[in-house]
Amino acid sequence: MAESKISRELDKRLATLSPEGKVHAILLFATTGEQGRPGARRTPGQRRNAIHRVRADAEQALPEIDRVLARFGGRRLADHVNALGSLPVEATPAGIRALAASDRVKAILEDQQISLLR
Repeated sequence: MAESKISRELDKRLATLSPEGKVHAILLFATTGEQGRPGARRTPGQRRNAIHRVRADAEQALPEIDRVLARFGGRRLADHVNALGSLPVEATPAGIRALAASDRVKAILEDQQISLLR
């Protein structure tokens, strides 16, 4: 099940890396998040409260994430979880797979540059 949390593209990249190679990835945390009707308009206060809930929920997982990263020579690339409940990290292939085994992690995507289409 942990492997399915890793995006197909990232999984392919992990297979080509050496065991000590590092990759930048985005952890998406499993959070309680937004509650209410999907697609319903929210007031600014409701949006702030939802962001606070997502961040607070995800931040509780950080000690566990930090232990895994330390064990596999990885590190966080941001101090805090963002409003979407995600956190950039750098880790080895084994570290990424260990992070995917956490119940607190919903998905892992490779951190890639975004560029404009021509």
